[in-house]
Amino acid sequence: MAKEFFRFLIFFLFLSLLSLALVRLRVIDKAYQYTDSGLSEETIQELSSKTSFTEDFFDLYAYLFLIKEGKTESGENVLSHLAERILPTFQISVLAILFGIITSILFSMFFLNSPKFLYSIDFLSKLILSTPIFIFSLFLLIFFFYKWEILPPGGYKFGSVSYLILPSLSLGVRVYARLQLFLSSQARIELESPLFKLLETRGIPRNAILFKNLFPKLMPTFIVLVILDLGSLLSGAMVVEEIFFFPGIGRSLFYAIKSMDQVLLSILLIYSGSIIYIMNRAALIYQDARSALLVGKEK
Repeated sequence: MAKEFFRFLIFFLFLSLLSLALVRLRVIDKAYQYTDSGLSEETIQELSSKTSFTEDFFDLYAYLFLIKEGKTESGENVLSHLAERILPTFQISVLAILFGIITSILFSMFFLNSPKFLYSIDFLSKLILSTPIFIFSLFLLIFFFYKWEILPPGGYKFGSVSYLILPSLSLGVRVYARLQLFLSSQARIELESPLFKLLETRGIPRNAILFKNLFPKLMPTFIVLVILDLGSLLSGAMVVEEIFFFPGIGRSLFYAIKSMDQVLLSILLIYSGSIIYIMNRAALIYQDARSALLVGKEK
């Protein structure tokens, strides 16, 4: 545990340095933002004044550890801003993952007996993965809001599930496609193995083989894929959140880039990088623990 903690500290240090360096490149000169503002040249120079990398680095850690109050360009407390957007992003991420898990298992497991239908599903999954995500978002808006008027076009209201459905589905279809392709391809390979042929010759029902013997075998890798997908979603989905004007991490990151908000952008990049790192390490630790358990059973 201590080794993992120090590994994370080293990663966090390098992530902070890299994030700050990238942000400083982005906001290196803000003067052009005030070109048509009517402000005097002296005022513009004051507003766009630069600080050293070292000063910015120590200020960033002071903001993160509440030694100093960091503020966005609009004057909002940057950590409060981040905290308000974590919950909405978490909600649509979890719903997207649940949608992907349930649909991928249903389509992959229940239709293994129908090869033609399964190949059609595989083709659809590949098509989904090769299509930009905003396409699905626009289709969902056209049908569920414009045509049927079932769901709101965007926004967020705490406690109301209706505002979460469209962004969750937009993200969930890609999760479904990745998981479905993995399950169907691996399931076909396993069903051709001697073990599963033997189980079939003994008269064991196909569904029993699938859910008692096959799916538990695929579960460890399936869980790793789910953890990795969850990590990428929790770090923010800029395109989907912007389309549905959803107040999550992704939309906040988009506006921080657009407005060249140095403090907010630095902290958001650190947050996103940390989430991805933690979820990737969790997947790796789970995989190692699973492998060690299997080796222990063999002994």
